[in-house]
Amino acid sequence: MTNVQTPTGLASPVAQRATLPRRHSSVCRNLFGPIDHDALNRELKATLREISEQDQRRWNFHFETDTPIPGIYEWEGMSAESMPAFYQESEVGARRFVPNEEKK
Repeated sequence: MTNVQTPTGLASPVAQRATLPRRHSSVCRNLFGPIDHDALNRELKATLREISEQDQRRWNFHFETDTPIPGIYEWEGMSAESMPAFYQESEVGARRFVPNEEKK
């Protein structure tokens, strides 16, 4: 037993352990068991494919190929200049990395 003084009513061993300073442990607890990463990846890909198909039917647009699909919406092309700037592609953060040797 320890010599730690506990307040009245905290005489149980559980209460005493709760009042002791905790050491940081490198223990990692596995709450849900082992993960089958291959099965998880298959499930995620199937779910993403299902969401993509739902969006294609909803908007009659194939987002992967950027092409319209016949349906209730009539898509028409527009020039980038006629669109607000936030719809246009930007070069933010597109700086090229130059190694120290090339900077000389």
